[in-house]
Amino acid sequence: MAAVTRARSLHLEFEYTYQVATHRVFRALTTEVGAWWTDPHRMLSHSSSLNLDPVPGGHFLETAAKGSSWIWATVTGVEPDRCLELTGRFGMSGAVEGRVCYELRPKGRSATILKLTHSAVGDVGKSERKEFAAGWEQLLNRKLRGFLRRNSKRR
Repeated sequence: MAAVTRARSLHLEFEYTYQVATHRVFRALTTEVGAWWTDPHRMLSHSSSLNLDPVPGGHFLETAAKGSSWIWATVTGVEPDRCLELTGRFGMSGAVEGRVCYELRPKGRSATILKLTHSAVGDVGKSERKEFAAGWEQLLNRKLRGFLRRNSKRR
């Protein structure tokens, strides 16, 4: 008799407000992601590069020396300055399929509310849930926020 493993799931939601316009947050999430998505949130090495091609079918791709590469996700939806949807494993091991959706909406004239939803099914345990919750908090509330503050004058 074969062993049967039950699928488990992950569902995380976060909302952050940044004191920059939506187009600035969208650009940071897409074409500038490698500047703020840094260690320990990389799969290959601290010296790898991380790029996102913000078109349907584009990849969220990490590359390192000697031809090493890792596709974190595939872009499945884009509405510039409003929404970015990606589907993939996002660094999870095992049989996992995930979806990350970034939704942006303006707050006043010069601020942006970012809502992130991360859902996954497959081999997802309690430790992965805790790690991903802490990881998104660090990436979005600390690293992305810091990047936007340091680069707020960039158009």
